[in-house]
Amino acid sequence: MKRLITFILSVSLLVACSAPSQPSESQPPMANTAAPQVVAPQPAMALASFWKDEASGHWLKAIDPLTGEDSPEHAPLNLGKNYWYTFAPDGRTLTFVHYPYSDFYSRSTVRVLDLQTWQTVTTTIQVDGWADSLTYSADGRYLALGYTGLNSHLMVIDMPELQMIAQLDIPYAARQMRFTPDGKQLMVYGADNHLHEKHISTPNVILFNAADLTTLWEQTLPAVQDGFYPGEDPQRPELRLMWEPAVVFAREANRLYVVHAQEDRLTTIDFDQRALQTHAIRPSQTWLDRWIESTAQTAYAKEMGGTQKSAVLSPDGQTLYVVGNSYQPKPDAKGRLQVTATSLGLQVVEVATGREVATLATEATEVYLAPDQLALYLVHWRNVNFDQQGTEIFDLASQTITRQIKDYILKPAPSLAGPGALLAGHYPDCNCASLVILDAQTGEVAHAQKYNLYAEWLMAK
Repeated sequence: MKRLITFILSVSLLVACSAPSQPSESQPPMANTAAPQVVAPQPAMALASFWKDEASGHWLKAIDPLTGEDSPEHAPLNLGKNYWYTFAPDGRTLTFVHYPYSDFYSRSTVRVLDLQTWQTVTTTIQVDGWADSLTYSADGRYLALGYTGLNSHLMVIDMPELQMIAQLDIPYAARQMRFTPDGKQLMVYGADNHLHEKHISTPNVILFNAADLTTLWEQTLPAVQDGFYPGEDPQRPELRLMWEPAVVFAREANRLYVVHAQEDRLTTIDFDQRALQTHAIRPSQTWLDRWIESTAQTAYAKEMGGTQKSAVLSPDGQTLYVVGNSYQPKPDAKGRLQVTATSLGLQVVEVATGREVATLATEATEVYLAPDQLALYLVHWRNVNFDQQGTEIFDLASQTITRQIKDYILKPAPSLAGPGALLAGHYPDCNCASLVILDAQTGEVAHAQKYNLYAEWLMAK
């Protein structure tokens, strides 16, 4: 999402405001992060962050999901001018990178909040860069952190000891990471975020020994484009292309799925077998379809300003649900750049073969698995004119959209309010935000709180 914001900023479409995110313009790109399933923090409470003021930045608070009121037992805690967070697998700990400045990452530290005692420990571990990804091992013992400053880095932290046990400089941003189930190895998807004039960056997948970050296996992905690339006119950086594939780790296996942004292809990386396989994403074909395809050339989206995709894996691990937008920047009569966004719809893909099982018309740009794992949240996160937002609930059993919730962005936060409520955000303009609790049966607003500039529910990432 944040790379999309960066792209639109580069063509001057934001008109002095950005989509709901951290208020600062200097921020790390957001990745499509997949992490181990977490258990709801106890006691039950909904966690939210909100922007207080320029002096102190973001704050964390607990909200009673039944009343919608701030929890009196949990005083607000400072998160910094910027922050990046994740929950421990047992749901009892929130770990975050605290950035004291909005435009620079100096003196940023890793902090650990015990959700039972509501006490924060500031570690001695400093992060000299914007976080790219943050993930726990399944047993909660280790935390891997990838970040990018002047260069990109990777570290592993022993959480019981709160000590860094390994650190490594890497030539790419560690955009997605996952420990193997035994915590002994770390799987990483890396890509360079920057536009290069003399060469095109190639994404990598790497398998590390988690104890010392020695490389066990590495494979480039030359067919995958991820990041910014020169456009038709290399002298005009505002015409650059932005490709953002959907990157999702498997649930029960040491595999990674990459849905290409620039074409309909699925690459599967098997870290156990240390191999990769790529399939064209296409509907089931007759022999005539296959013959026609064998005589045709692959068509790439050469005229687009780029494509951004988001995906989630089904609970059984057999199916990917993919949404996204393509963007076409064109200069108008006065030479000013205008961007048109086109929704890609919902694509249902069989991971074993790349077969396109179904498609569905939707304007969604992001997709999340609901907390009960029975539905998807198809999020309409504003078009380029900033006048649309909402969520469609897609039932996995019937494979249909069963409800449309206008004006509210549903988020699968880990503690939530139980089966009787849904947590959502509303962003009417660039200067305010509302966090709301919706009745799960009627979709009506049960409770709401308004904030200046920005607020969000914290969710498992």
